[in-house]
Amino acid sequence: MTSREYRMFLEDMLEASNKIERYLTGISYKNFLNNEMLIDVSMVK
Repeated sequence: MTSREYRMFLEDMLEASNKIERYLTGISYKNFLNNEMLIDVSMVK
């Protein structure tokens, strides 16, 4: 992988983690565990 490809890969990872954080903000752990969709989206990204 080239330096550019590594950078793009890391930028994608950062973007995905930021989205997951936004999706989960304000969600309690209990509600998270009871919401299959939230679990799936946090694992897929």
